Amino acid sequence: MKKIIFALVLSLFVAVCALNVFAAPAAKSVSATQTVSVEMYLIGGQSNAAGYSSKGDLSETFKNVGYAGAVNHYLSSDIYEAENINSFSAFKWQVTAGFGHNSGYIGPEYGMAKAFDDIYVGSKKAFIFKSAAGGTTLRDVTGGENDMYGNWYPRSMWSKGYVPSTGITSDPTGVQYKLFVENFKKVYLELVANGYAPQIKGMVWMQGCSDLGHADEYKGLLKTFIADIREDLSAVTGTDLSTMPFIIGKIATTFGSYNNGQFPSFNEAQQSVADGMVNVETIETSDLIIVNSDGTVNGTDKYHFNTADAVTLGTRFAQKLLEIVNIKNVDVKAQNGQVSYEFYDGDLRLTFVPKDGYVLTDLKIDGIDIDPKNVVDNTYIIRNAEKNNYSVEAEFTAAFQTFKITYEPLYNKGTYAANADGSRYPSSIREGSLLTVTVIPSEGYKVESVLFNGEPMEFIGNDRYQITPQKSGSVKVVFSFATDASDEKSGGKSSGKAGCGGEISVFGGCFALSTMLVLALICLKKRNAIR
Repeated sequence: MKKIIFALVLSLFVAVCALNVFAAPAAKSVSATQTVSVEMYLIGGQSNAAGYSSKGDLSETFKNVGYAGAVNHYLSSDIYEAENINSFSAFKWQVTAGFGHNSGYIGPEYGMAKAFDDIYVGSKKAFIFKSAAGGTTLRDVTGGENDMYGNWYPRSMWSKGYVPSTGITSDPTGVQYKLFVENFKKVYLELVANGYAPQIKGMVWMQGCSDLGHADEYKGLLKTFIADIREDLSAVTGTDLSTMPFIIGKIATTFGSYNNGQFPSFNEAQQSVADGMVNVETIETSDLIIVNSDGTVNGTDKYHFNTADAVTLGTRFAQKLLEIVNIKNVDVKAQNGQVSYEFYDGDLRLTFVPKDGYVLTDLKIDGIDIDPKNVVDNTYIIRNAEKNNYSVEAEFTAAFQTFKITYEPLYNKGTYAANADGSRYPSSIREGSLLTVTVIPSEGYKVESVLFNGEPMEFIGNDRYQITPQKSGSVKVVFSFATDASDEKSGGKSSGKAGCGGEISVFGGCFALSTMLVLALICLKKRNAIR
């Protein structure tokens, strides 16, 4: 009985061990020590930052760029017209159209994500944060949409002891500034709490239309605003953002009316701020026409960029940021294949991967034609690549296949002779081409047939055989003994006579004769034994 119990316990132990060994591992969550890096880009400003441009028929989705934002916070009701920063679960992890002041509109985030998408691949992620409100000023003034959403008056300009209310209030002073910092803090900490390590790469600023006519005052306030934002974001993140890249979008000179005379001096003020501060730059918008010269509207309305120009605006913001932070980018366009790239040790290495059956036929780098012959082993290297941004256009076209040809040995029964083109053993042949094989039989032999992958090749005279291969394969020559002098080099089929004149007869007849002799000897031995 003890032996039985012991055996049962042992069996149970083995079964449990087997379950532990072969059970599927449980899914792992990101622990506090396992962080995923994500690079953050920030957007602030008034309506052309918030997103008042029609999304039109835009439908692209940028899978490597996340987003969280808050647009048009109402002072009177403590809500946002558009928001998705309530919690981590509300964040968007793929940017698409519709993140403007409502789902029918876009802001700079769309064009930025479009520019970022080719750079942030695999585990490398970008994240865009936006906090903005339409019609708001940088100056501490009331009226207009300031009374709806508050203004951007910078923190160091507030009266001693004053702190803007971001709840229900009637005082607009500094509310948008305070909201920007609070919203950023919430997004940043939510990312950290969920296993991400955010790195702040820069901020874009599209604002100023509501401050027209006050260029000198605006210039001083913008310098203060940039310094304050850098300081406050440093406090939130615990990192030094005192030189955080800050990109100013110049106000379009056709805002409201064609060649609006108030903007040249205002744009000069914006440029002056950029010229006097570290890592502050501007982007041009004068070619993004909102109101045409005949007074017709080219934009979504007379104050906001049209769909295409809104995308261009975002793309320019992203490109300028990438230039400042020295993130290198290659804009790739490829047909019927893929192009990957890597910056390594000062060089740019391009790798070309055609679809099956295609080859690289056209290549342009920064608009300059490159001979595809210079692409070696599907690789092209730009030595000492000094630029941050390149454009590559590659076209792959359908190629004929090349079939590999091998030849079985002839064992001195014949030789492969040169064909008309001089080739003797074509080792490969292009799809759709004829394979020609010339076979000269040795004395005493004739060619029964020439086979390619077991299929007879056509005899075309003068010891030549042809076939159009459909795949790679092997050539085999079948010989037989010549029965008379006229058959030695006829190149024709055998006469089919029996006996030792054919290969089969040689082996079959000789084998039969040998067998008979062995049997005769055995019988003779048995007979002698009986005697």
